[in-house]
Amino acid sequence: MNRNSLVERKPWDTSVLREDFLFPFEQQFNSLFDKFFNNSVGDSVKASAGYPKMDIVSDEKTFSIHAALPGLEAEDVAVEMMSDNVLKISGKKSEIYNTENAQCLTKELRTSQFSRHIKLPEWVDEEPKAAMKNGILSLTWNKPEAERKFKTKLIEIKKE
Repeated sequence: MNRNSLVERKPWDTSVLREDFLFPFEQQFNSLFDKFFNNSVGDSVKASAGYPKMDIVSDEKTFSIHAALPGLEAEDVAVEMMSDNVLKISGKKSEIYNTENAQCLTKELRTSQFSRHIKLPEWVDEEPKAAMKNGILSLTWNKPEAERKFKTKLIEIKKE
């Protein structure tokens, strides 16, 4: 043990290096990573990765899309029917509060945008019934009579 130290240090102990030398670099790297995923490039990555998460459901009479949009209100979301039966769901989440006159020690709640395109069945040509409740956007179309299919029926196969 060294006479000048209070705690014995081993030559392979790198905890001092991590705390004193590498930690600021790790913070800068994390900050760059966070900035990348919170700008327009990051938003397009998020959109292509399937954001917002959705359930697409089809039953005998209806076709529905349910999108999870936690923290958003109906006025923050836009739903557009585009050419070739493509549905676009987009939105923007704004800052919750103003930090203009304050020192921000950590900033993880940021303004972000998203956009997702979904190819709809060819028979869809009307506006859906749209509702937003508890962060879930629900879009429902009634199927035309020609698209309504009867329930499946099991056909028995006999041995000969």
